[in-house]
Amino acid sequence: MLQVKLNGIKEVVCEEISELGEPEEGWAVVDVSAVGICGSEMHVYLGENPVLSPPRVQGHEFSGIIKALGNPCGFEVGERVTVNPVVGCGKCYHCNRNHRYLCDEAYVIGGEVTGAFQGEVKVPIRNLVPISQNLDMVDATLIEPSAVAVHTVGNLRDANVLVIGQGTIGMLCMQVLKRQGNRTIAMDVSSYSLEISKKLGSDCVINSKEQDAETSIRTFLGKEPLDAVVDAVCNPATMNLAIKMVKKGGMVKTVGIPKSDFEFHLVDLLCKEITLQTSYLYSEEDFIKARDMVEEGKILTKPLVSKVFRFPQAPLAYEYKLDNPSIKVVVEK
Repeated sequence: MLQVKLNGIKEVVCEEISELGEPEEGWAVVDVSAVGICGSEMHVYLGENPVLSPPRVQGHEFSGIIKALGNPCGFEVGERVTVNPVVGCGKCYHCNRNHRYLCDEAYVIGGEVTGAFQGEVKVPIRNLVPISQNLDMVDATLIEPSAVAVHTVGNLRDANVLVIGQGTIGMLCMQVLKRQGNRTIAMDVSSYSLEISKKLGSDCVINSKEQDAETSIRTFLGKEPLDAVVDAVCNPATMNLAIKMVKKGGMVKTVGIPKSDFEFHLVDLLCKEITLQTSYLYSEEDFIKARDMVEEGKILTKPLVSKVFRFPQAPLAYEYKLDNPSIKVVVEK
């Protein structure tokens, strides 16, 4: 089978490897259908991820068909699935409460261990998530990042919310926010991204490269307060803007992965009694809710898929994602 491997910084190679064979008890082999390239994976590709580095086989946003099962369970060979890539120990305090993303031993398929950028991948049976026959396998790759969005903004209702950054996560957050009755302001430096955000229903779009962000936000809100900010970029400029603009007693949620640690205006955060909440992964419930929202059309995925490549073209897919305006680039068999 073909494996796509990140050998080094900006070095992606395709090579033939042996098939995985029969899985052990508690595990399944999934024949991979499609894999999305995540922004965090591009950071690894560029050598800018603070946690992971090459060499590795990426791919944590994927869909496929069950090829083999290590033991009888509620699934069947041939069933269409996506996979929650977060694997916990299954025994600790957090795992016993369906919060394996908080497990001290947690790892991510396609992060710390081999992912889905190969013909088939081995995953725990408990991480399989069934998908409907009607859902396109490419669209199903957006379920995992949608779970991040659900986890990040699931508790925000009927508020004015600024979403900084209109990549995949920012746009998904914006869609979830709209479904929950919020009024959204989408901000980015890309006209390409903002045009898609506008079509997806954002109430206001701001190009911070061409417009003064503070003035534009205040003009749109008028006398209403900015209740919350979702920072899907997470650098000193965006964090300090969020702290400055959000109302006293408001909320700032960070979901972007910074390239490194940085300083921000902690005194302002403190004096305004702002709640700062970080978001990184998601619970099992978040993942199932995201699956349901995608299948029911409450989260629109097709406008986010900028280009689809075939597996042997995977090196070109990374290059395209780097060099062209895009949201989600997907590789399929």
